[in-house]
Amino acid sequence: IYINIKILLKKIIGLSLIIYISFYIIFGISISNENFMYPKINIGDLVLFYRLENTYESEEVVIIKKDNKTYIGRIIGLPNDTIDITDDNELKINGNIVLESDIFYETNKFEGYKNYPINLKDDEYFILGDNRPNSLDSRTFGPINKKDIKGKIITLIRRNNI
Repeated sequence: IYINIKILLKKIIGLSLIIYISFYIIFGISISNENFMYPKINIGDLVLFYRLENTYESEEVVIIKKDNKTYIGRIIGLPNDTIDITDDNELKINGNIVLESDIFYETNKFEGYKNYPINLKDDEYFILGDNRPNSLDSRTFGPINKKDIKGKIITLIRRNNI
């Protein structure tokens, strides 16, 4: 019986190690606390994200940590891009107007960060929420440093209205 307990303990420790590596190093789970990505992600939805991503593309949805708060947003501007939000609520990247078929709101300027156009540095990204009038994003706190991106969202678990 002593051998069986020893084997059982080894299996429990091994399983615990696999779970720890999977969900604290490779993947992460976060709850959406705001409607910044509405209607695609709602308050209370769980998102699974991949922590080991090194390169990010435009239109990817990411988890960011800014001022000890977690936000979900869509990458709009990549390193070395020039971002402008005009007085006519037009989003421009590198001088070109961006037409977003899946975004249902205008991209307006916020009171917080007003220095447009913005020239992103080598390690900076411009993040916007899909719910443009009600999002805290790069329009509020400026460009996001790559080290502040915690991961790329890979799936959504809808908890809202179950």
